[in-house]
Amino acid sequence: MIPNKVIYTVSICLILCLSGCSSFLEEIPRSSLAATNFYKTEKDAEAAVIFSYADLPSIYNFNHCLVADIASDNFQLTTAGSGSGTGAFGLFAWNSSTVNLQAVWYSHYNAIANANAGLEQIPLIEGNRQHLNQLMGELYFLRSLYYFNLVRIFGDVPLILVLLTAEDDLQSAKTPKAEVYDQIINDLNVAADLLPDNPLNLGRADKYAAKSLLANV
Repeated sequence: MIPNKVIYTVSICLILCLSGCSSFLEEIPRSSLAATNFYKTEKDAEAAVIFSYADLPSIYNFNHCLVADIASDNFQLTTAGSGSGTGAFGLFAWNSSTVNLQAVWYSHYNAIANANAGLEQIPLIEGNRQHLNQLMGELYFLRSLYYFNLVRIFGDVPLILVLLTAEDDLQSAKTPKAEVYDQIINDLNVAADLLPDNPLNLGRADKYAAKSLLANV
């Protein structure tokens, strides 16, 4: 039989351990960036925009060339296959299960989500407003570019202008392409107003990049 004194001591220890569990289990992310420890300074805003530019290689790759050029005389596949792989494009038989087409869709909407996050959070940052506005202009430019690709490839697409939860994302309905084009034009006009005549760094968007893309749209 266990003495009462031992039972009492063990009970006290368990109560103390359980009462400290909630704070013990709360971790501050140290090896990665999260919304709770980011978008605090101009430096964070700059990093967010650079991160959005880093999406470009995942968009302008083999999959984009395949989807964008296969219907022209610029590109030809010599292999045939089912609707699930690259051979589907050689047969003009792609569908919603074709992995390369899915990759184009996902890469664009991932990039749009990153741009939307910056466009939501950067206005809340205190700092040099001219610099922060220029960063916003770059994100408007990038978002318009991504939607311009999507609407030309797919036609009607979900027009997402805010950062969504995973549940919201599943509920996103398609928007008529005319409305998508209106948003693209609006984003580019805003970008042209916010961006400087010369890019902040070589390779980044400026006023004339926005106006050039607007002319193309």
